[in-house]
Amino acid sequence: MGARVVFHIDFDYFFAQCEEIRIPDLKSKPVCVCVFSDRGGDSGAIATANYIAREFGVKSGMPISFAKKD
Repeated sequence: MGARVVFHIDFDYFFAQCEEIRIPDLKSKPVCVCVFSDRGGDSGAIATANYIAREFGVKSGMPISFAKKD
C-alpha cells in the first residue's frame, strides 16, 4: 500500500475571494458573505470575511448585527 496523503484545505476566505474576483472593485473594501435567516432584518451570521473586514474585528459565525456595528 502506498503512502497516505491527507490534505487540509481552509475555505474560510474562499467565498469572499470569489466575490472579489467576480467584482474587482471589492478587492480594496471589507467583504462579508452572510447566511440570512427567515427572521428578517439583520438576523443571520457571517459565513466568511476577507482580510480587510477581519481587521475591523469581523469573524466567521458572528451575528450580522454585531458585524455592522462600528
